[in-house]
Amino acid sequence: MTDVKALVQEFLDLQNKYAFTKRASVTLDRYAQIAQNGLVDKSDYNNETLREPLTEHVGHLPILASFLHPYIEHTSNVDLGRVLIMLAVHDIGETIVGEFNAYAKTEQNELDEQRVALSLVHPSMKECLIELSANKTYEAKFANAIDKIAPNILGASVPHMTLDRA
Repeated sequence: MTDVKALVQEFLDLQNKYAFTKRASVTLDRYAQIAQNGLVDKSDYNNETLREPLTEHVGHLPILASFLHPYIEHTSNVDLGRVLIMLAVHDIGETIVGEFNAYAKTEQNELDEQRVALSLVHPSMKECLIELSANKTYEAKFANAIDKIAPNILGASVPHMTLDRA
């Protein structure tokens, strides 16, 4: 029998890790634009002003995926529920190994993150993570596309006046 109190505590611990793990919130192009305007040091890729909580990132993705799903090619072949599960757990490894900017992430960083992610998720979720990593199914391709375009949409929503220097 499952210890409900321990299970709830495990969930709360994981939720807190998601809430306090910071990740890059801008693309390389947007970072370069911000750095060129002198708002951050060009070598400071980990500047806190350019980062968002992991929960913010993970929370934004299902909204974007649900919005775009009706407009994608092969929409009837894409199980949106499976995509949402992939997006919900795709960065869970970052809660332990930390986040590396997509433009600076190495193959070893990817492998470490996936290894940790697979150790954190319930066995029923492991197949989704492996499928996402393989990027062969319609669901995995859509989920990966959503993860890649989300920072661009976020960057477009940031007022450009923040880059104006008076």
